[in-house]
Amino acid sequence: MKTGDQQLSNRGFLAEGIENQHLDIDSKQLFPLLTSQKPTDRSLAARLIARKQDVAFINPLGVALCCERKLYCKLEICNALVSYDEKSVFLLVGLLGRIGNNQHKFVADKPFRKDSYPLPRDIAARCLIRVGWVALPELFDIVRNGKVDVVSEAVDSIGFINFYEPMPACFDLIIECFDRHDDSELIKWKCIRALSGCSEAKAFLLKLKRVENNNIIKHEIDRSLRLLKFSQS
Repeated sequence: MKTGDQQLSNRGFLAEGIENQHLDIDSKQLFPLLTSQKPTDRSLAARLIARKQDVAFINPLGVALCCERKLYCKLEICNALVSYDEKSVFLLVGLLGRIGNNQHKFVADKPFRKDSYPLPRDIAARCLIRVGWVALPELFDIVRNGKVDVVSEAVDSIGFINFYEPMPACFDLIIECFDRHDDSELIKWKCIRALSGCSEAKAFLLKLKRVENNNIIKHEIDRSLRLLKFSQS
């Protein structure tokens, strides 16, 4: 094996379709394969699990995602969880803010200048946005009843989903969240970003802009207003 191929293999990379050579592996064999010391075995297990769609694997996939350190293994586990659609939402919501340290802890010091909605930094949130609108009821519950660090990731997920699949209920929820966490610059910043997908948000954002002193947050208000104007033109 060439050096480059070996490096990819060590990170869990599997060529497309390789799982078709292992369809004879049964469910009992997949559990230990998912925890194998060999990264490509773990990736293979995740792909085969996605094909089987046995709900008994959802929790083990969640445990595996929490422990996994190899890039391609993580991607395959995420793909498997997303393939379960709404069946995996409860587990994924429970993992918000718990995996890794890539989440925003403070308002970003540089403004986001693109016209797209930024990908969440939390890996569970990234799975949830791929599941889409069916994840919203559980995410709404987290925003209303969860701890601040989890609410932060849930707002990212809701904002992304609503930006591409607008749901009228999202506006009221985001405003409710903004008011409840008015002492958190991070939550306020994320809510303002999430309002970029809410057509009803213009008046609220214009009013907020007149009293806001934080320049980064003011930039986010301007960005949301610009995106709203663009979407309505």
